[in-house]
Amino acid sequence: ETFKFGGFDSPTLLEDFLSDSDVCDLLNRFLGAGEPSKLFFYCDKSGAGSSTSRRLHVTPKLNRDVASQHGACFYVLRKDPNWEVDLGEMEKELICGEIRSSALTTFTLLLTEAYKPLIEANKDWGNCSSEDVSQFLQNLEKFVGLLSEMSAVQESRRRVLELPRVPALSPASIGGSSIPSIIVDLEGVVSDWITTIDRFLTDALEDRSVDPTSLPLNEVKKWKNRLILLTSIVEQVKSKDCSSVITVLVAAKSKTLKKWKIVDAHLTRAYIDAKDKGRFLEGLQLHFEDLAICGDPDHVIKVVLPGIAANIIHPAAISYMKSGYLGVLLAKVTNSLVLVCLRAVKSA
Repeated sequence: ETFKFGGFDSPTLLEDFLSDSDVCDLLNRFLGAGEPSKLFFYCDKSGAGSSTSRRLHVTPKLNRDVASQHGACFYVLRKDPNWEVDLGEMEKELICGEIRSSALTTFTLLLTEAYKPLIEANKDWGNCSSEDVSQFLQNLEKFVGLLSEMSAVQESRRRVLELPRVPALSPASIGGSSIPSIIVDLEGVVSDWITTIDRFLTDALEDRSVDPTSLPLNEVKKWKNRLILLTSIVEQVKSKDCSSVITVLVAAKSKTLKKWKIVDAHLTRAYIDAKDKGRFLEGLQLHFEDLAICGDPDHVIKVVLPGIAANIIHPAAISYMKSGYLGVLLAKVTNSLVLVCLRAVKSA
């Protein structure tokens, strides 16, 4: 089910794989005591129009991002590597799952959507003091934020703008429209760039509806991720490959360039805007982190809120006040204030 066997794959692909002597030896060692305690299965990607059967692979170690290169990865982990696996209770002693994108992205999502809410909802902390719990939750929040940033950086490295599948060209080799078919292909590529950038700019526009559970740190995270994405797109637009395509179309006097210049200007403005907003939010991040874990309304009134107010009246906040973003931010600060009061009431 993970690798969707079928099509041109051999009907005995799985049986041939499991009957291989090296694979059998690795599986037997995995089920016995000691190492390896984990196995990763992955399959060759089927190329477009390919009529050849794919191959399965298994390895106890991953030195590369197999999921992004092969599309999916199936893993099996042992709960206790010190003992042999009881074949009658394999479902209790083995843990398995899929990684269908970057391993970092998958782990970040699992930690954010599953483990973090469960930990925060935990009521029994044993002998830990309230200060210890608060410090742990603060460190967990920072760790999740760091993973999210790393995941966003990794995602931004993938090429957003597809390059043309034509031989390398220079303006001198074009001569107006002497190669009309290639010019048409390049115009199609640039049109795809325009559509892609428009989609990213539209998707990145903030939804100004305020989620009752949304906190100001979420606003910081969103603008950081937006800046990372826009930086990646700007770097791709300025790359030698993209610049060569535009230069050729300029020499060919293509009409597509008119739309391209408009989208390029929108991209530049969006990039500068995201950078300004990110700079403003950086000055507030420490106050937002304090607000996220604080359970003392007195501390919030005397320290946190004055710090937020001082940054809001700073000149750097001007770009953030446009288009109603400041109202969204203050609404999220209000959400945090409600949570502070609830924590104070519960601990009273």
